[in-house]
Amino acid sequence: MPSVYLAGVAAAIAFGKFVPLSASMRGELELSFTSFEWLVSIVMVVAATLGLPVGIWLRRHDAHRALIAGLCVMGAAGAVQALTTDVPLLYFERVVEGAGYLVVVVTGPLLLSRAVTDEAEAAWLALWSTFLPVGLAIASLGGALEGVVGWRTTVSLASVPAFVAVVGLLLFRRGDPVRGARVAGSMDAFSAELWLALAFALAASLGISLLAIVPALAESHDVQGVAVGLTTAVVALAGVPGSIVASALLKRGHRLARLVATGAVMPLAAAFVFWSRSWSVAAVATAVILFVDGVLLATMYAAVPLVARGRLERAYGALVQAGSLGALLGPPLFGVVVATAGWGPGVPLIAAFTAGAIGAFYVCRAHVAAARPGNGGQ
Repeated sequence: MPSVYLAGVAAAIAFGKFVPLSASMRGELELSFTSFEWLVSIVMVVAATLGLPVGIWLRRHDAHRALIAGLCVMGAAGAVQALTTDVPLLYFERVVEGAGYLVVVVTGPLLLSRAVTDEAEAAWLALWSTFLPVGLAIASLGGALEGVVGWRTTVSLASVPAFVAVVGLLLFRRGDPVRGARVAGSMDAFSAELWLALAFALAASLGISLLAIVPALAESHDVQGVAVGLTTAVVALAGVPGSIVASALLKRGHRLARLVATGAVMPLAAAFVFWSRSWSVAAVATAVILFVDGVLLATMYAAVPLVARGRLERAYGALVQAGSLGALLGPPLFGVVVATAGWGPGVPLIAAFTAGAIGAFYVCRAHVAAARPGNGGQ
């Protein structure tokens, strides 16, 4: 299981490795800011368009082998990028890397679901949800490394975790039993999966969008230089303890629906983020929102086995696709609102995303309760 989690972290590193290298890469490759942003985000574009098809494809393929193959493709494409000087070829390599990324983030939670007991499943899946912020935090260290070894060596080193995960998966393979509790999927189950995916997309979009505007928010409070980067890094990790807390609570038997209800705190905290005149207050409130968002994302991952049962591959594919789509569309939406109307509308915008995420989760829960009355206690 540690190797599976490392695979997720490696995927997150691959996604975020270019971000701290912006100045050097744009200067050497003569990329505009927009072109560079597409180079970063094209990984999510692949996931946002192919998540569900890949999940369905995995129904007929060995998930363990698929994870190893995805890591190898991702790692190899990432390593080759360090040698590439042709920009169109670099984009192509990034698309290939995105395909590997997608396979990894769909198969990772699937293998965890199969490897652990029913009692431990929700807690492990909640912990899995921390792979993205942990990996992005590690990727952010590339900015410091680049000053010593250059951006190309930094990019090549970013592929190392993928190959380490491959070694771990080859040496410590565990059985992948499909437990008897899994039942055949149905259209009712698929409807529940789609509602869960919508809830996940809104929650993921909220967190990523808020984090994306933290630097500009800090500057509006006259915070400059290193303090902006340090605050952003600390706040970005706030979701990790949120997911860990969710994991611990789920292990103790707390219900998913109650954990999701904690999302009601986020609009209240948003008032302090966007309306406070103190940057310290705004930063702490931002961390609170991301902490609670971590609880929500972890809980939604943990809900997948209860919702999908016999269609885990499809459900994880839908979750990844929806979350990636939310991560792509959310930040531009928040940016347009802030640029057009200022910081004030940030509060109702976060309230709308929160209400949508919680509401979609409860609709999903209702679908599950209707289809399987005995499981209505989630």
